[in-house]
Amino acid sequence: MHQVPGGPGIRPKVAKVFCDEETEMICDELGCDLILPPAELRARLDSEIVTTGLGNEAGVASVPNVLTRGSDWSTLRREADAARLGDELVVQTPHGDSGKTTYFINKESGWDEHSAQVVGADIKVMHRINNLPVAVEAVLTCSGTLVGPFLTELAGHQDLTPCSSSWRSSSSWTSRKSMPAGRHSPARIPGAR
Repeated sequence: MHQVPGGPGIRPKVAKVFCDEETEMICDELGCDLILPPAELRARLDSEIVTTGLGNEAGVASVPNVLTRGSDWSTLRREADAARLGDELVVQTPHGDSGKTTYFINKESGWDEHSAQVVGADIKVMHRINNLPVAVEAVLTCSGTLVGPFLTELAGHQDLTPCSSSWRSSSSWTSRKSMPAGRHSPARIPGAR
């Protein structure tokens, strides 16, 4: 491998979106500093179980949940009842991509369908809520600030969800039809009349 030039006493800095222990090793071999937390820490904090546990310890309000280990339907039901999570449950395993490890379970047949992925795993069991997540972006320009559009997630949309009982985290334009009456207004562009 070639040494990356950086001048005497200067180590080049590298920022990557997707990197792991191998990337850290390559950067070290090349004399570069990867300016991200260690891959081990990022992987640990990428766990639904770890981040929920940290939030619970810190008293951060979230959807009612219980952290447990997947074993069988009766244990899941008993722990959900003890935590008063209701009949419709959302079960998540620690790591997943686009909701592939998020399961909506409200009866034993649902448990049976997903038990191979859940049994033996640390899981987060939540009360199912109906929410409308909304985000908005803004950009500063020399003419002013442009805000919008509002974006929502498509949760459980069958055409976009690759596997049953999982959600899909895709953003879409919020249409007037999807917003409650009186909660929308035309976009205003700075300087437009």
